[in-house]
Amino acid sequence: MSDAAPAPSRGSGDEPRPSLDALPSSSEPIRPPACADALGTVASAGNAGATRRWRFRTRDAVTGNPVVVGDTVYAASLDRHVYALDADSGSARWAVRTPGALAPGPAVGPGLLVVAGEEREVLALAPDTGAERWRTRLHDAVTTTPVIAGGRIVVATAVGDVVALDAGTGRPIWKAWVGYQVARGLAVGDGLVVVGTVDGRLGQLRALDLADGSPRWRFNTGSAIPTVPTLADGVVYAGSRRFLFAVDLAAGSERWYSPQRGQRYRRRPLADLDWSTPAVAGGLVYASNWDGLRAFDAATGERRWHAPLRRSSGPAPTVAGGVVYAGTPDGSLHALDPLTGAERWVAHDPAPILTAPVVVGGSLYVGTDTSVDAWWHSLGEPAERG
Repeated sequence: MSDAAPAPSRGSGDEPRPSLDALPSSSEPIRPPACADALGTVASAGNAGATRRWRFRTRDAVTGNPVVVGDTVYAASLDRHVYALDADSGSARWAVRTPGALAPGPAVGPGLLVVAGEEREVLALAPDTGAERWRTRLHDAVTTTPVIAGGRIVVATAVGDVVALDAGTGRPIWKAWVGYQVARGLAVGDGLVVVGTVDGRLGQLRALDLADGSPRWRFNTGSAIPTVPTLADGVVYAGSRRFLFAVDLAAGSERWYSPQRGQRYRRRPLADLDWSTPAVAGGLVYASNWDGLRAFDAATGERRWHAPLRRSSGPAPTVAGGVVYAGTPDGSLHALDPLTGAERWVAHDPAPILTAPVVVGGSLYVGTDTSVDAWWHSLGEPAERG
């Protein structure tokens, strides 16, 4: 059984880390403007900017996107805990220790929170209390964030199994083998489960029927897909080690890919690009790689703009409220104009940012290698380029 642990007490950010047998140290609620400089520096344009709101320290990295439902932030960590945090203060409402390190992140649906990870178990909890609803043991480690859709929980494993479970009971409904490991890439939409596989230098996108797991189509990408496909307007957008693809969701046929033959990004070999999970909004596709953050026309793949963010390969960008947000492994948090790429502000987190920014109203949440962080943000006018 998973043990619902008591909420951690409050303390300073300099307190020592606890052992793995104890909950991680306290959240650090901060009220601006006091202490803002101590927690993160901000370069702003006009009245734009960001101030860190609170930090909840974990014992290990938070690699999956936090999920915000109402006034609660849910996060899973490699420290073998899943957390429910107060969105306003960052204090823990509950925390549950799991048998092993968790896959990228939690999934939250009506009356259900689901996590999975290296110990081969899919675990369903009550979102309000953390009480266990059910658990199902699989044949191998789960490598993807669970997806809740159509009364099913869908996950993929390190050996290439895609498994659908009944959301109410955890009972297996179907299992399909896609040939190769699914690293993180699993998405569900329009009655299909789309996965991206990893096989050395090769890779594939595969679509399965959500109802029974039967294969629908297969698309060869030529390089591994370690990221999550994005489904939007009948198209699958997926980032591989070498290319960014747009593939027809119904037919599995290619719409476009980038870079085209002969294109080079800052003289880096194609194998080093490492595209992120794409974000799609307003007829544009946004994705980062080691060359920076780029925007493309969603229909044609035409390149629209490029923002050379430092060490930008990693987390997916997020588009919300007419702004593109991007975190980077060096701890920078950027807000950009979606049409031009002009920088509105940049803030600096003291820890590497490992997840896509999650934007809810005037707050923004990210996972780092040591914490879940919350920021206040404002928009303002785009900064002028010098």
